[in-house]
Amino acid sequence: MLTKSILKRWSLALSIALLLIAAGHQTATAQFCSGTTTLTAPSGTINDGSGAASYANNSNCTWIVQPFVTLDSLIIKFTELSTQAVQDSVIVYDGIGTGGTILGSYTGNQTANLPTLVAPSGTFTVRFRTNNTTVNAGFTLQYYQCLDLLVLPTITSAGGTTSLCATPIVLQASAPGGIGSYRWSTGETTPTISVSNPGVYTLQITTAAQCLGGIDTFIVSDGRPNASLSSSASLVCLNGTTQLNVATNFVFADDFEASGAVANWGSWSNASQSIACGAIGTQALYFNGPTTPIRQASTPALDLTNSATVDFQLKISNTTSTGCEVADAGEDVVLEYSTDGGLTFNLIATYLAGGAANTAYANFTQVNEPIPLAAQTTSTIIRWRQLTNSGNNFDNWAIDDVQIPSSAASGSYTYAWTPAGQVSNATIANPVGTVSQDTTVFTVDVTDQNTGCVRTKSITVLAYKPTITANGPLTIC
Repeated sequence: MLTKSILKRWSLALSIALLLIAAGHQTATAQFCSGTTTLTAPSGTINDGSGAASYANNSNCTWIVQPFVTLDSLIIKFTELSTQAVQDSVIVYDGIGTGGTILGSYTGNQTANLPTLVAPSGTFTVRFRTNNTTVNAGFTLQYYQCLDLLVLPTITSAGGTTSLCATPIVLQASAPGGIGSYRWSTGETTPTISVSNPGVYTLQITTAAQCLGGIDTFIVSDGRPNASLSSSASLVCLNGTTQLNVATNFVFADDFEASGAVANWGSWSNASQSIACGAIGTQALYFNGPTTPIRQASTPALDLTNSATVDFQLKISNTTSTGCEVADAGEDVVLEYSTDGGLTFNLIATYLAGGAANTAYANFTQVNEPIPLAAQTTSTIIRWRQLTNSGNNFDNWAIDDVQIPSSAASGSYTYAWTPAGQVSNATIANPVGTVSQDTTVFTVDVTDQNTGCVRTKSITVLAYKPTITANGPLTIC
């Protein structure tokens, strides 16, 4: 017979065993969160670690979600959210760390209205804090990148025109199912943008469901008249004069001053508007980049039946300056033409690079190249190309003030000069300007009377003020 003391010992041992089993089960299922955790997967689940139990008191947990590849916004969906009201909270921030925009801040039981959030930066941070009193079920959320690249936006011009004339063009967009957000190549995020320069404009959208959508491209061409402004002198005596002249008889012209000049061209590669290798004005067409694709710039197909020369400024570096590195022998620039839509090109001229010994084009040099008779067709492409290069930041060159004049009638234009009081006639193409300040900027608006399109050109003329130093007595009569 079992004695009463033995039964008591068995009862105590059984109680201890049950407590140990319960403790072991709790440890296995509730791995409470702590500290900071960084997650790099593009999708996943975040929770407080309590499992089927309640979360722990005095929790202080942070999760930073930073995918290795950030395509766009992340979608965040809560599947459980129940904390002690007021005292315990879950806060979600856009970006890395708690300094970003608060996407959502929650306390209490949110089961009836579980939130869905969007982290537009493609990263987000979750912060979970509890006190030392009541606990609850806690939270669970899922996050993922949302892609719907087949939903394509369509860019249109509000006025129906694709060519810049006298006023800016307003671009707008639409997409099936609506658009959640806009990201234009200009950096703007508004439903419409106003553009004042020719160029290629792109838009990427997020859908109404906040998934990353597709991309559309819109080309704004330049309908303004080709015009070139020159002055007979860039430096005259104070109150002296200079002959101003606007030429409009060009088949093609580009001084690269306006952004988006690529829209005027058929194509260019490894080229950009820049002052890295100098410029005649504020920008030139600068060539840099890897060995492929070739460094080149090609005009659209032009009617050259009334043109005799291709005029441009050329610089081929002969120094080791950063951004304008010396082009060595063999890394020459050629001028070519094509009459078959760019399938084949024929040589017009070669401009030799020769390292430090190259002095012919060490600075911007005016080139007036005769156009071969075979190139004087109704559909001719002119191309500038470098034969070879050693890669990015090597063997740089640039062109500027490209003009292809035409002897054909150039249309009907009107002219409006400012300052009107400093030109002999403010409404003609070639007035005489008076330089009455240290620096005078002459500006002319050239209007095509057939289209109403306006081109504005400016040129600066400086006043020379000699300094007289007396060495001994000075008498001025």
